[in-house]
Amino acid sequence: MWQFIDQPQDSQAENLNLGFKEGLNNYGASIACLLAKPSFDNIRTLNLQRSSLDAAWMRYFSAALTDGAQSSLKTLRLGQNQIGDEGMRAFSAALSSSGALGSLKELVISDNEIGDEGMKAFSSALSSGALGSLEVLVIADNQISDAGMTAFVEALKPKSNYPLGALASLRKLWLYNNQIGDPGLIAFAD
Repeated sequence: MWQFIDQPQDSQAENLNLGFKEGLNNYGASIACLLAKPSFDNIRTLNLQRSSLDAAWMRYFSAALTDGAQSSLKTLRLGQNQIGDEGMRAFSAALSSSGALGSLKELVISDNEIGDEGMKAFSSALSSGALGSLEVLVIADNQISDAGMTAFVEALKPKSNYPLGALASLRKLWLYNNQIGDPGLIAFAD
């Protein structure tokens, strides 16, 4: 596996599929460093779904994003891991501070044990203009409740510097199987 990752045979490859590789978390820093290499600048789709990634891995990955890695990425699939609130805070900080993933169109972070604190951090990043090109957001199967949903709704509202609101390009939003009750749904509907 490492030869393939470290030296891609096709330097023009646009897809990197490391999904469904249980135990990648054990190589967190290594994978994040590899993804920061110039030989991976052409990657447009990065699939790391169901790879046992956790908050510590997300901190490594977020540091690489802050340094400009994966700036051309269009699709990022991180579903079915254990990123949690701590990992979302690191990811959101990278999005806010560096404008990372500015051309991202699709983000899958479903089934990651993300709760209200992680959603609040993510919403704050969105409020600052992060992920302005995003068209598809899948954040289903997490632990987001009314407080997280309310923060998300506030981030989406138009502001003077974003008259159409954050995520103006969003076309698909999947939020099912969270813990959002009537207050969160009412806030979203307003």
